[in-house]
Amino acid sequence: MRGWLKEASSGQAARALRRSAWARGYFSKLMKCRREPLPDWGACSRKADAARQAEPEKPLVCTLVSPVGVKAFVTGFNGTMGLGHIAAATPDLEASHRFFTEVMGFGQTDYLHLHFSPDPADPGQGLHFLHASNPRHHSLALFQSKDPMPGDLVHLMVEVPDLDTLGGFMDRVHSNGVRVITCLGRHTNDRMVSIYVETPAGFALEYGFDGLQLDWSTYVPTFSKRESHWGHRWGQG
Repeated sequence: MRGWLKEASSGQAARALRRSAWARGYFSKLMKCRREPLPDWGACSRKADAARQAEPEKPLVCTLVSPVGVKAFVTGFNGTMGLGHIAAATPDLEASHRFFTEVMGFGQTDYLHLHFSPDPADPGQGLHFLHASNPRHHSLALFQSKDPMPGDLVHLMVEVPDLDTLGGFMDRVHSNGVRVITCLGRHTNDRMVSIYVETPAGFALEYGFDGLQLDWSTYVPTFSKRESHWGHRWGQG
C-alpha cells in the first residue's frame, strides 16, 4: 500500500487518493453511528401481537396521529384490509380482467355497465370490481376506457369510520378550495357513502364510510346497473 502511495503522482491517482480518504472517513463515521443503539422498530408489532394473544376477539386499536384530528381509517383487523381500493383505466377490459383474476388471483365481486351518454348507440363502459382475501367489497376496480394514459389511475379510495369524519373532510375540502368532482352519494354495489375530489396529482380521491364487508365463502358475484342509489352528481359539491 505504501509503495502505491509513493507512486501516486498523476492527477488521476491523486483524485483516487482523495476519494479513498473520503470513503475511509465516511465509513468510519458510519460505523460509529452504527454503534449507537437503534430504535426498537419491532416494539409496536410485538405490542400488537401481545394484545391480540391476550384478547383475540377484541379489535386491535391503533392510534393515528393526524394533524387535522382524523381518529382512524378503516383498514381492518391490524391493517388486514389495506388502505382502501384503487380504480385503474384499461383499453382492454377483458384482457385486464383475465390478468388480474387468472394470473394475479383476485376474486370477482361485481360487474357494472355504465352509459354516460343518452345516445342509444352509445355502447357504454364496463367496470369489474375485484376483491382480495380481506372482507372489503373490492380492492381493485378496472374501468374500461378507449384511450387511457399508461398507468392511468382513475381514483384512490380511503374509508373512515363515521359520518362526522367524512363531514370534517368535506369542510376542509371547501375551506382549502379543493375541486369537488361529485357531491355526496351512496354507491349501489359496496354501499359506500362518499364524495370524490381532485388531488394535486390529478387523479380522483374517494373519501367515504360505511362500506360493505363480505364473507367470500358464501358470496355470489353480482351485476349492477346503477352506479349510486343517490347522489354522486358530477360537478356538484
